[in-house]
Amino acid sequence: MGRMIAVDPGRNAGIAEFLDGRLVRAWLMRAHEPITYRDGDKAVCEKPLVYRIGAGKGDPSGMIKTGMSGARILALFPESSITHVPPSRWKAQVPKALMCTRVLDRLTDDERALVPGNHNVLDAVGIGLFSLGRMRRGGA
Repeated sequence: MGRMIAVDPGRNAGIAEFLDGRLVRAWLMRAHEPITYRDGDKAVCEKPLVYRIGAGKGDPSGMIKTGMSGARILALFPESSITHVPPSRWKAQVPKALMCTRVLDRLTDDERALVPGNHNVLDAVGIGLFSLGRMRRGGA
């Protein structure tokens, strides 16, 4: 299986690193921290979506910064090694608190101990679990 980096892009992006299908590290990445690419790595990143007026939260232009964050993180990865997942595909419309609980429920005790209680990090872990087939859409 190898190494996979899962990304929840944003100003402070959530990052989860999996090795051979198991979570080995999860953290909140600050703007100045680099991600390194090793030959054979895979990456999965939530694809920011701008919803029609009335369907989304806040100013849709904020998605530009989110997209730029994801692009910066994934810039070292060959395009063929990157998968983009829209939020509706992996978490559906499940409320954030419930989704965080479902993500934690899919982890082993050892993996759970690696995860800080930040919702961006939990989203990155959830994106990784979904991509690995360890969680179905909406965390079910």
